[in-house]
Amino acid sequence: MSETDGKHSHDGGHEHSHAGPNMEDMDAAQQLAFRWGVGLNLSFCIAEGLIGWFFQSMALVADAVHNLTDVMGLVLGWAAIALAARKATGRLTYGWKRTTIVATVGNAMLLVGSSIFLAWESVNRFFHPSPVDGYPMIIAATVGIGVNGFTAWLFTRGSQDDINVRGAFLHLAADAVVSLGVVISGIAIVLTGATWVDPVAGLLIVGVIIKGSWGLTVESLMQLIDAVPARLSLADVRDYLQGVAGVVSVHDLHIWNISTSVTALSTHLRVTPETDRDLVLAEVRAGLAERFRIRHPTIQVETGDCPDEHLH
Repeated sequence: MSETDGKHSHDGGHEHSHAGPNMEDMDAAQQLAFRWGVGLNLSFCIAEGLIGWFFQSMALVADAVHNLTDVMGLVLGWAAIALAARKATGRLTYGWKRTTIVATVGNAMLLVGSSIFLAWESVNRFFHPSPVDGYPMIIAATVGIGVNGFTAWLFTRGSQDDINVRGAFLHLAADAVVSLGVVISGIAIVLTGATWVDPVAGLLIVGVIIKGSWGLTVESLMQLIDAVPARLSLADVRDYLQGVAGVVSVHDLHIWNISTSVTALSTHLRVTPETDRDLVLAEVRAGLAERFRIRHPTIQVETGDCPDEHLH
């Protein structure tokens, strides 16, 4: 690799690797989790909705609608993961990986829509109260705790590294908590006979949905517009790169998500003329993967003076 004194020279490096768990095993585990999650929760939410409708329980109906939106979200996530595994093409150079982000945004929108519907129905129930039998609420919601708790556990693997999987885990875990709230409401109705407990439980469920989904909604929208992932700090990554031996400056630094589990980075590094650029590339690639879980870097190494318009 030759260098010319006093001239501006470049050397590029690009790496896309997947360190850590075997990706094929991870995909198989995710497929199993989605299969069980969709099957169990769809069956349960249909049964819960029918029970809630028959016994006039707004809390059960609200929980069933919430579960149904989560099933729809799981289907979106499942389809996105399947599409993301497809190979890149001449036009889709990243393949279909970005569909995982689109699915997460769609899931968030479903939660917002269901929250508005449930809040309206719960408020309406205050003005048009109906007698509610607490025992069906207790039985159905207890089953819900078991179903949601089990399927949430299936998504614990991969929930830290993939916002799509984490969204599924958070929703199912929240469903288990919501079902516990319905059980408590059913017990309160059995003990006191107070019909207002049911719509109050419906409103509390809406609150849990909004609180649990707000962060996911914001992060998914940020990923859609190629913002720096929430788990990373651009300043921290820049400081690391500038601290690599031989690096004089860092410019044109960008970090974004290709999919919900794959983070990409591109940057230009200016180094001193005597620096071994191959060693810098190797060190930076290893450091980005180990410190920041960035395994899709595109790095341009330069020597000499960089034009001012490149600096950020």
